[in-house]
Amino acid sequence: MALEVRQSIDVRDRLRQLGLREPNGLSVLPRNLESASEKGELLYESSTPTVRILWRQCGVQEDRIEMPGDSIPTYTEKDATLTMPLIFVGAFLLSENPTAVSLALNVLGNYITDYFKGTFGRRRVKLSIVVESTPSTSYKKLEYDGDPEAMPDLLQLVKEMSNDSNRQLTVESPGELR
Repeated sequence: MALEVRQSIDVRDRLRQLGLREPNGLSVLPRNLESASEKGELLYESSTPTVRILWRQCGVQEDRIEMPGDSIPTYTEKDATLTMPLIFVGAFLLSENPTAVSLALNVLGNYITDYFKGTFGRRRVKLSIVVESTPSTSYKKLEYDGDPEAMPDLLQLVKEMSNDSNRQLTVESPGELR
């Protein structure tokens, strides 16, 4: 199992470069946001539509990055790994409505648990979350790749990432930040 927290690109600047909307709250980002050279190359994870439906059913508001009439295709891997979409958590949402962040992350956790219910053998989930911090806007990216049973407390990690924008976080073990 691997958990990594590192500095991330300036998400807002990158979205502007590609001609996309800048989210203020919670958003799903394309898997290749950092590497795409143009908007037409962007791809969402295949789990993106499901996550959007689940959020909508629970009343979680998503700030979509697509302009009206735009569509970003999904990418499907031929693998038993559940690859979740790249999630963006804006600083405004964290400060003004932390309950919405908690609900959104709980929905993801429940979906992951249900997805693997009744399965045996090798089970693996990949998850990435980018958290925006202020006042000196910075971005940290959490990446988890491992057993769904060993997944860390995402809400706690997001809170730690948002409160510590100037210090590099090191992960000692899942769920622990220093």
